[in-house]
Amino acid sequence: MHEHTAGPATLAVLGAGPKGLAIAAKRAALARTGRDVPDLLLIDRQGVAANWSGGAGYTDGRQLLSTEPEKDVGFPYARTWGADSERISREMSRWSWQSYLIHHEGFADWVDRGRPRPTHRQWSQYLRWVAARIPVEPILADVDGIDLADGRWHLGACTPAGDRVGFDCDGMVLTGPGRPLRLPGQPDDHPRILDGRTFWTSEDMLARAGPVEVCVIGNGETAGSITTALLALLPEGSTIELVSDHGVLYTRGESFTENRFYSDPAVGWQRLAERHRREFLKRTDRGVFSVQVEDVLNRAEAVRTVAGRVIRLEPVEAKVIVEVDYEQERERVAFDWVVVAVGFDPLWFWHLLGEHARAALADAAGDGPAARQPSRTSLERAIGHDLAVTSLDPRLHLPVLAGVTQGPGFPNLSCLGLLADRVLSAYTGPMTDVAAPVTDTAAAPWR
Repeated sequence: MHEHTAGPATLAVLGAGPKGLAIAAKRAALARTGRDVPDLLLIDRQGVAANWSGGAGYTDGRQLLSTEPEKDVGFPYARTWGADSERISREMSRWSWQSYLIHHEGFADWVDRGRPRPTHRQWSQYLRWVAARIPVEPILADVDGIDLADGRWHLGACTPAGDRVGFDCDGMVLTGPGRPLRLPGQPDDHPRILDGRTFWTSEDMLARAGPVEVCVIGNGETAGSITTALLALLPEGSTIELVSDHGVLYTRGESFTENRFYSDPAVGWQRLAERHRREFLKRTDRGVFSVQVEDVLNRAEAVRTVAGRVIRLEPVEAKVIVEVDYEQERERVAFDWVVVAVGFDPLWFWHLLGEHARAALADAAGDGPAARQPSRTSLERAIGHDLAVTSLDPRLHLPVLAGVTQGPGFPNLSCLGLLADRVLSAYTGPMTDVAAPVTDTAAAPWR
């Protein structure tokens, strides 16, 4: 366990994916330009960008990145730091997507090919390059308990070797996709019912099957990506039924006005009424497909889109019964495979919290310390400028819930540099006379 002594604050980031790496990179840039920075604990049970590599679920690594790769760990290189902004952006540009390509002698080829979007696996390789250049090495540990003690966060975790370790910190950032959402009747680990994580590690099994009928449930990018992957996997004669509340494949908005809100919410995001912000998120992020995915599905004769609400799943022998509510009637349909791709739980961390942490978070969200669990809406409304829950001390930064109040780009990859600015602004001190050296403070005493 870390001893708390006078000195820099300690910031713990759970997850060494794009958000965690963006914070680590911006911290390094701030230190290089003379600012006091917090000590950093970057904690991940599998290492840098594991969820993007194709070996940990969530993707097979072959899917194309849905955002432009130029929206890298420093984007949008905003003038957040006043007179120091240019120096800080110059430091961050050392770890840009273009710098990565130049380092590997691939920049000209990428430009000449029309700036194609990388695969998820290529994006993970870029993030690993950033981590090596900063440098930062995540602590490999699985955090399984979080609570408040003596005014700080206390994290309990288990290392890959099975050792118990503990960390104390003054602020905490939670990142990562969370657990896949479930439907009524969905059993644990059923071989014919997959989700947005397990599907990608089951592709070989699906490819070996004969012509099959598959039901994909969902109307967002996860459902769209899984459906396009199935088209390449399944043998001829197979069919895919895509069941969604909409019944229509909506495409993500890609206009300048829409994209601007993702890159720079200061242009007027908070001047919109809350209901308009939520409608914007629904039409541009949640429940829509990327243009690339829709282009594939539009040409796919094997895909049938159905409007309905799945109310229950029931495994029966070698089939899965899907009960669908069509408003006017209900229908029970048997499929060989079902993929539940309805999204991921943004409150995935709740089950990790101890009694004191739960009471404090529920109270800060306005639901009262006796609340069984704060609602998603309450927490969204409680997110402040630094992406932390207001009125909660020590700070708990929740970018995944910051879209409604702070800007649509914070839950995803659209403004990683600005996300890091917002978080780190809560811990940085004034400029010092001598530039501070960059050190790897992620190393823990027990290592």
